[in-house]
Amino acid sequence: MSPAVRRLASESGIDPTSIDGTGKGGRVTKEDLIQSTQGTNGKEQESSKSNFISNEDIKPPKSDGESTPSTVHLSTVKRSTRKKMSPIRKRIAERLVDAQRTAAILTTFNEVDMSVVIKLRETHQDDFLKKYGVKLGFMSFFIKAVINALSRVPALNTQIDGEFIIENKFYDIGVAVSSDKGLFVPVIRNCDKLSFADIEKAIISYVKKGRDGSMKIEDLQGGVFTISNGGVYGSMLSTPILNMPQSGILGMHSIQQRPVVINNEIVIRPMMYLALSYDHRIVDGREAVTFLVNIKETIEDTSRLMFEI
Repeated sequence: MSPAVRRLASESGIDPTSIDGTGKGGRVTKEDLIQSTQGTNGKEQESSKSNFISNEDIKPPKSDGESTPSTVHLSTVKRSTRKKMSPIRKRIAERLVDAQRTAAILTTFNEVDMSVVIKLRETHQDDFLKKYGVKLGFMSFFIKAVINALSRVPALNTQIDGEFIIENKFYDIGVAVSSDKGLFVPVIRNCDKLSFADIEKAIISYVKKGRDGSMKIEDLQGGVFTISNGGVYGSMLSTPILNMPQSGILGMHSIQQRPVVINNEIVIRPMMYLALSYDHRIVDGREAVTFLVNIKETIEDTSRLMFEI
């Protein structure tokens, strides 16, 4: 073999003795090696093709009903389903889109120290449960705080009706309740006249209705403000969408231990982010911020509820 053939054989890994040479005296030439290399690649490609299985290569199930994973046609496997929206889900979708299309929604944020409320619950939970038969939750505190803020910032207790502004003088608060059938916002009537226990019982009642499907349309109508608690699912922050024609909705979130500065010292406190979405067509930024700060101050000092300040 010539040096060129010997080098090509070394690079290609082909044994020259396995090739029938066409050169003088049966010697292996460079062309012989090149053709041998192309033939090998062709065989590899054919082998690769034989290892590829297309849909057409998969046989349908046997006629006797027996089948194995290798014989099931891909078209028999459901990779997605299609079902019609329920009337409730369809109505929810329509209202959410209507809110986005109609209102000028803006969201402002703040955070609240939950230490006082947590301490109150730990101190009085057993006596509260023993007397009223329900647990003292966070929602009743926030409903009371919202009522207190609405009384001081009435712009959040209004709604637009054509060219008119309707200012409500009552406090029917909607509470977002999740169920297998979707998200409901039942309304707790006259919350300003209810005790903490009354509010907690009303919430439990609506949760049961949402689960067993006994929620009525009148349970969902007439609210002036809505509270949504995504924190029960672990949400840290969100921008809630208005429940039209209401002008405000408060979003509660998960409680997390975070470092905060109090009296020039870094301390760890159970903190919650609050989000207030409002209709900027009727509520100014100053009013929205004032409203949210009032809720923060009330939760951090619940004695304000007792003295209505």
